[in-house]
Parts: sequence; structure tokens; C-alpha cells
Amino acid sequence: MRWIWLLASVTIGCAHAGAPPAPAAPLAIAPDSLISEGLRQADLVVLATPDSLVAEPMIAPSVQFGSSNAWWNARLTTEAVAKGALKGAKRMDYGSLPTWQTPPRPFKLADNQVMIQLGARWQTAPVVVGQRAVYFLKKCYNCVELPHRTQYRMSVSPWFAILTLIPDRWPEVERLAREQATSEAHRATVARAAASRSFGTGRSEAPPD
Repeated sequence: MRWIWLLASVTIGCAHAGAPPAPAAPLAIAPDSLISEGLRQADLVVLATPDSLVAEPMIAPSVQFGSSNAWWNARLTTEAVAKGALKGAKRMDYGSLPTWQTPPRPFKLADNQVMIQLGARWQTAPVVVGQRAVYFLKKCYNCVELPHRTQYRMSVSPWFAILTLIPDRWPEVERLAREQATSEAHRATVARAAASRSFGTGRSEAPPD
């Protein structure tokens, strides 16, 4: 998974299995190109403060990492959103796991709160309780296999932080998010116009850059 944290590896903290990832500092200096790439890859970008951290009992990938307690849920209280919707990050996506086997939510979440996951051996951007920052979050679909609780292989879809910036960068993140949304809307409009013309002429036409 070549996500943005590979480009921002300076922010990554290593950790031992069985302990939360070590604290690390959010990026204070990041070029527009890095922020723009983070915006493209992220599903949710927020200005937020993590306020609680608890172990995630269902994600215990001992076959992969050799630890039965190597994952955590973090609750983030958000102040503002630059991209995405908070409602998508309210609970762990356990995939096809039967409802009666899924654990209850580890937190009570207010409307402005979300829940993400941290893995001790996964390289994720820093998420530290009490550290207000700009968090670029991405949902990793079916990327973590559950322990062998049944004869079937089941995977879950956790949320990860792929980039973390100091809160002073929030105005710049908002600006770039608006520019990116405007550019994407323009490309979509051009593509629809090209499709409409090709339908009228009976031939396909590639939209201009």
C-alpha cells in the first residue's frame, strides 16, 4: 500500500507489538504537493484532537505480527472538516462478520467525533492523545484479516491516519481542498460535455486536459 505515509516517513513512530505506536510530531513543514497528494488519497481530512485510546479486541493479527493485542481504537474530536463526511468513520467496518459476533462500540461518539485505528507494526502517521493536529484519514478496505474464529477467512476495513500536520497548516489545507474540489468539478463538467457531444455525433471524444 503506497500511501502518503511513505512520502512522509519522517513523521512515523516505530512501536513494539503490544504497545501503542510511539508518539511522533506532526509535520510542521510540508510542500503544497505533499498536502495535495494527501488530499487526493484521504477519504476524510479534519482538524481534530484525539482524546481516548483503547485496545481493539477483534483485530488481533497474530499470524501477521505475532501479537494478540497490537491494535487500538482512537477517538478524535473534530473542529472542522476539509474533505469527506464524519458519518463514514463512526465505527469499525467488520465486513461480513455476523452482527452477533461484532463487539460493541468502544466509545460513545458525539456528532463531531470519529473513531480510527492504530496498528503497532503498521506505519501510520502520528496519532497522539491530546495532540491537536490536521489528520488525513483513509479507510483501508479489507486489508486486515481477523483471527481464525471460523472456517472462513474474514477481513476488516480500518481507518488509518496517512498524514498529520500541525494545526497552523489548516488554512492552507482548506485552500488546497477547495482548489482541488473546484478542479475536479471542472473536469467532471468537461467530461459530461464531451460525452454529450459524442452521443450526438455517434463517436467517442476524449475530454481535453
